[in-house]
Amino acid sequence: MTFGEPVSSPRTEPAKRLSRRAALAGLAVLPVALPCAAAVGSDPIFVVIAYHRGLSAQYDAATSVSAKLSEGPEFDAADAVSGERSQALHGHAAVLIRSEPTTIAGVNALIHYVAGLRQWEVPADDGWHQVLLGTLATALDGILTKPADG
Repeated sequence: MTFGEPVSSPRTEPAKRLSRRAALAGLAVLPVALPCAAAVGSDPIFVVIAYHRGLSAQYDAATSVSAKLSEGPEFDAADAVSGERSQALHGHAAVLIRSEPTTIAGVNALIHYVAGLRQWEVPADDGWHQVLLGTLATALDGILTKPADG
Protein backbone atom coordinates (compact mmCIF):
# COMPACT_ATOMS: atom_id res chain seq x y z
CA MET A 1 0.00 0.00 0.00
CA THR A 2 1.23 3.51 -0.79
CA PHE A 3 0.55 6.77 0.96
CA GLY A 4 -2.93 8.11 0.33
CA GLU A 5 -4.60 4.86 -0.61
CA PRO A 6 -7.66 3.90 1.35
CA VAL A 7 -7.33 0.91 3.62
CA SER A 8 -9.34 -1.90 2.10
CA SER A 9 -10.16 -5.48 2.79
CA PRO A 10 -8.88 -8.36 0.68
CA ARG A 11 -12.40 -8.79 -0.69
CA THR A 12 -12.97 -7.10 -3.99
CA GLU A 13 -16.74 -7.38 -4.31
CA PRO A 14 -18.84 -4.80 -2.44
CA ALA A 15 -21.61 -5.98 -0.16
CA LYS A 16 -24.88 -6.52 -2.01
CA ARG A 17 -27.06 -5.33 0.89
CA LEU A 18 -26.32 -2.81 3.61
CA SER A 19 -27.02 -3.83 7.17
CA ARG A 20 -28.73 -1.53 9.63
CA ARG A 21 -25.37 -0.90 11.35
CA ALA A 22 -23.64 0.01 8.10
CA ALA A 23 -26.49 2.30 7.10
CA LEU A 24 -26.31 4.06 10.46
CA ALA A 25 -22.55 4.38 10.06
CA GLY A 26 -23.15 6.10 6.74
CA LEU A 27 -25.59 8.50 8.35
CA ALA A 28 -23.04 9.34 11.02
CA VAL A 29 -20.73 10.83 8.42
CA LEU A 30 -23.17 13.06 6.57
CA PRO A 31 -21.60 16.23 5.22
CA VAL A 32 -20.49 18.74 7.79
CA ALA A 33 -22.20 22.11 7.39
CA LEU A 34 -20.08 24.94 6.06
CA PRO A 35 -19.97 28.16 8.02
CA CYS A 36 -22.28 30.89 6.75
CA ALA A 37 -20.94 33.27 4.15
CA ALA A 38 -20.91 36.20 6.57
CA ALA A 39 -18.55 34.34 8.90
CA VAL A 40 -15.96 33.56 6.23
CA GLY A 41 -15.46 37.10 4.97
CA SER A 42 -14.62 38.01 1.42
CA ASP A 43 -11.80 35.50 0.83
CA PRO A 44 -13.10 32.24 -0.68
CA ILE A 45 -10.16 30.30 0.78
CA PHE A 46 -12.05 30.12 4.07
CA VAL A 47 -14.81 28.12 2.37
CA VAL A 48 -12.22 25.83 0.74
CA ILE A 49 -10.57 25.24 4.13
CA ALA A 50 -13.92 24.62 5.85
CA TYR A 51 -14.93 22.10 3.19
CA HIS A 52 -11.61 20.26 3.54
CA ARG A 53 -12.05 20.21 7.32
CA GLY A 54 -15.52 18.69 6.87
CA LEU A 55 -14.27 16.02 4.45
CA SER A 56 -11.48 15.17 6.86
CA ALA A 57 -13.96 14.71 9.70
CA GLN A 58 -16.12 12.48 7.49
CA TYR A 59 -13.18 10.29 6.52
CA ASP A 60 -12.00 10.04 10.12
CA ALA A 61 -15.49 9.01 11.27
CA ALA A 62 -15.81 6.44 8.48
CA THR A 63 -12.49 4.79 9.27
CA SER A 64 -13.40 4.71 12.95
CA VAL A 65 -16.50 2.69 12.09
CA SER A 66 -14.72 0.21 9.83
CA ALA A 67 -11.92 -0.22 12.39
CA LYS A 68 -14.45 -1.60 14.88
CA LEU A 69 -15.86 -4.22 12.53
CA SER A 70 -14.74 -7.74 11.68
CA GLU A 71 -14.50 -9.15 8.16
CA GLY A 72 -17.86 -9.59 6.55
CA PRO A 73 -20.58 -7.65 4.75
CA GLU A 74 -20.77 -4.88 7.37
CA PHE A 75 -17.02 -4.34 7.22
CA ASP A 76 -17.12 -4.36 3.42
CA ALA A 77 -19.85 -1.73 3.36
CA ALA A 78 -18.07 0.46 5.93
CA ASP A 79 -14.78 0.00 4.08
CA ALA A 80 -16.44 1.12 0.85
CA VAL A 81 -17.66 4.27 2.60
CA SER A 82 -14.13 4.87 3.93
CA GLY A 83 -12.73 4.50 0.41
CA GLU A 84 -15.22 6.99 -0.99
CA ARG A 85 -14.45 9.46 1.80
CA SER A 86 -10.70 9.04 1.18
CA GLN A 87 -11.12 9.79 -2.52
CA ALA A 88 -13.21 12.88 -1.77
CA LEU A 89 -10.69 14.11 0.81
CA HIS A 90 -7.68 13.64 -1.45
CA GLY A 91 -9.50 15.15 -4.41
CA HIS A 92 -10.30 18.25 -2.40
CA ALA A 93 -6.79 18.37 -0.94
CA ALA A 94 -5.60 18.91 -4.52
CA VAL A 95 -8.09 21.79 -4.79
CA LEU A 96 -6.98 23.19 -1.43
CA ILE A 97 -3.33 23.54 -2.44
CA ARG A 98 -4.28 25.17 -5.76
CA SER A 99 -6.81 27.67 -4.37
CA GLU A 100 -5.37 31.16 -4.20
CA PRO A 101 -6.28 33.25 -1.19
CA THR A 102 -7.29 36.81 -2.03
CA THR A 103 -6.30 38.46 1.26
CA ILE A 104 -3.33 38.38 3.61
CA ALA A 105 -5.65 36.90 6.25
CA GLY A 106 -6.51 34.13 3.80
CA VAL A 107 -2.84 33.43 3.05
CA ASN A 108 -2.17 33.25 6.78
CA ALA A 109 -5.16 30.95 7.37
CA LEU A 110 -4.13 28.60 4.56
CA ILE A 111 -0.54 28.38 5.81
CA HIS A 112 -1.66 27.63 9.37
CA TYR A 113 -4.30 25.15 8.26
CA VAL A 114 -1.99 23.16 5.97
CA ALA A 115 0.80 23.21 8.56
CA GLY A 116 -1.54 21.44 10.99
CA LEU A 117 -2.73 18.71 8.63
CA ARG A 118 -1.96 15.07 9.29
CA GLN A 119 -0.28 13.01 6.60
CA TRP A 120 -3.51 11.34 5.47
CA GLU A 121 -5.17 14.75 4.92
CA VAL A 122 -2.75 16.08 2.30
CA PRO A 123 -2.53 15.24 -1.41
CA ALA A 124 -1.00 11.86 -2.19
CA ASP A 125 1.54 13.18 -4.71
CA ASP A 126 5.05 13.95 -3.52
CA GLY A 127 5.25 17.38 -5.17
CA TRP A 128 2.29 18.94 -3.37
CA HIS A 129 4.57 21.19 -1.26
CA GLN A 130 5.92 22.90 -4.36
CA VAL A 131 2.40 23.34 -5.76
CA LEU A 132 1.25 24.96 -2.51
CA LEU A 133 4.26 27.27 -2.41
CA GLY A 134 3.62 28.32 -6.01
CA THR A 135 -0.03 28.98 -5.19
CA LEU A 136 0.91 31.08 -2.17
CA ALA A 137 3.53 33.04 -4.15
CA THR A 138 1.04 33.81 -6.93
CA ALA A 139 -1.59 34.82 -4.38
CA LEU A 140 0.83 37.15 -2.60
CA ASP A 141 1.89 38.67 -5.93
CA GLY A 142 -1.74 39.45 -6.67
CA ILE A 143 -2.49 40.79 -3.22
CA LEU A 144 0.61 42.98 -3.02
CA THR A 145 0.14 44.47 -6.49
CA LYS A 146 -3.58 45.13 -6.05
CA PRO A 147 -4.31 48.84 -5.97
CA ALA A 148 -5.40 50.13 -2.56
CA ASP A 149 -9.10 50.95 -2.28
CA GLY A 150 -9.79 54.63 -2.15
